[in-house]
Amino acid sequence: MLRDLRQFTLVPTLLLTVALMAAALVACFGDDDDDEGTGAGATSVSTPVASAPAPSEPLQVVASTGILAHFAEQIAGEHAEVVALIPPGADVHSFSTSAADIRKIDDADVVIVNGFNLEESILGTIFEHLPGSATLIVAAKGIEPLEGGHHHDHGHGHEDEDDHAHEDDDDHGHEDDHAEVMAPEGAELAVADGDPHMWLTVKNAMVYVQNIADGLAAADPDNAAEYRQRAEAYLAELQALDEEVHAAISQIPQDHRVLIVYHDAFQYFAVEYGLELAAAVLPGNPSQQASAAAVAEIIEIVAGRHVGAVYREPQFPADALEAIAEEAGVEVLVLYSGAFAGEVDTYVELMRANAQALVEGLADE
Repeated sequence: MLRDLRQFTLVPTLLLTVALMAAALVACFGDDDDDEGTGAGATSVSTPVASAPAPSEPLQVVASTGILAHFAEQIAGEHAEVVALIPPGADVHSFSTSAADIRKIDDADVVIVNGFNLEESILGTIFEHLPGSATLIVAAKGIEPLEGGHHHDHGHGHEDEDDHAHEDDDDHGHEDDHAEVMAPEGAELAVADGDPHMWLTVKNAMVYVQNIADGLAAADPDNAAEYRQRAEAYLAELQALDEEVHAAISQIPQDHRVLIVYHDAFQYFAVEYGLELAAAVLPGNPSQQASAAAVAEIIEIVAGRHVGAVYREPQFPADALEAIAEEAGVEVLVLYSGAFAGEVDTYVELMRANAQALVEGLADE
């Protein structure tokens, strides 16, 4: 009887064990099904992890000058790789592109030029190699030009009148035909007449910044909001800079505001900040040599006016100005026109240094 009771007790136990094992197996396989569907462990067990969208490639931006490249960098930030074609210390009016420069243009998403024929020696190359899908930004768009400031002969004198005239009939005739087909939107303003040195007032530089921001936003709509936000911040900085430059120049007595420079890049600066641009050693082509007559004339101007200093530019030779200064008994100081050199690495530093140099050279009674 006891053995029979043990048998009856064992049977339910075995049945219970089998049932529990079966339930465990069902639960296990059921969890796998859930995991493959909408279960909490889906990501870690069997569903592949969705990769984050790949970051967009940065815009390839080619600017003709360091100033324009600098403005573009302030606006674009990490969204663009910006290069300048014309290196510091080179004459922007007569620079020649290399094969490496042409490759940069070929690969560009955006090309920025000043306008008003500043980069006259390379504009044809830019127009020829600018990709059809690229954006051309003319930074000086919307600024009313003053007359002057062009240097068509690049220091070649009579050669330009004869040989280049012949080239215009032959080689350049072919280029003109090509340019008629390939010239991008904005090309007409890029080669327009007028003094191109517009960035040397802060107000004009602010127009440049707005034009560059608009062009980058059009070329890269996904980041347009950030471009505009960065531009607004930079414009606020430039507004403060403009007030600072005006305040500095106001320290110079009115009859001392006589500016003598190496070449005529400072016409806009003089008009905006209330100086008289009395003379330029080379008002035409800065690559030429100053004549003895021009030097003698400037010495007379210095002697007859309240001129405490004459001003050279780092990218040009200073021999003529040094001769003038020695004869007239004045200093030779530096004004920066476009190339970042020496102690200036930004546009703000450039304009601040120019204002300080003018106060140093001209403010003393």
